[in-house]
Amino acid sequence: MLNPRPPLEIDKILAPRSSRDFLGYAIVGVLISLLSGGNPIGLIGLVTIFIAWWWRDYRQLQQLKQLRLQLEVQVKKAAPVPAKGLILLLSPYSPKNPALKNSEIIESLLDEPKRRGY
Repeated sequence: MLNPRPPLEIDKILAPRSSRDFLGYAIVGVLISLLSGGNPIGLIGLVTIFIAWWWRDYRQLQQLKQLRLQLEVQVKKAAPVPAKGLILLLSPYSPKNPALKNSEIIESLLDEPKRRGY
């Protein structure tokens, strides 16, 4: 049975975690109160904060794209190289089969891929 999630506390989501966050919350709160009071400074302030926030996010996205291009690994297709000295990994040989203890049968099994052109 799955463990139930603890209830989500809204105050932990909206709580400022640093002095900058607190200042930002305070400024937005003041601007919203000015806007709700009919003061045009509140509208201008909120639009300014929106544009500044959008510009900051846009710049961060551009920086991340540049960083990703710098760190990108170029993978090019190449023709496969055949293995040399590889032991047969898939073979009909089984040590439990007594008929395969005969060396002639084992040699014929090893020569079979050569006859097929492998």
